Amino acid sequence: MAVHVQAITKLYGDDDLEDKVLMCPQSFNMLPNKLNELVKKKAPVNPPGMLHNSKLYGVVTVEVCVDSKGKVFAVKAVDGHPMARASVIDSIKNWSFIPYRDKGKPVPVHGLIDVNYDFRSDVNK
Repeated sequence: MAVHVQAITKLYGDDDLEDKVLMCPQSFNMLPNKLNELVKKKAPVNPPGMLHNSKLYGVVTVEVCVDSKGKVFAVKAVDGHPMARASVIDSIKNWSFIPYRDKGKPVPVHGLIDVNYDFRSDVNK
């Protein structure tokens, strides 16, 4: 059992996510993109006003903590275009996951997820 404590950014109640750090409680460290297999519901990645109809598209990699009920409680963008990171983080806040189980008991998990975004006007119509 790989138990890992990871520092990542606090989600709720903060406008400046990059300045606040929360320790992810004892949780399973998922392999990169394995957390994708537990996604139950995704929210769309919406561009901020200034990027609406832009030519910006790509991938943002985020580190996500999910509690034992499948709710995202912490996230931090670790790679990707700086102007797209906030939109991806806002989207991830509304995702839900199938609770990960260890020996039949739901447990918290964390890991990396690659999230695609596309703010081009011809794609979003």
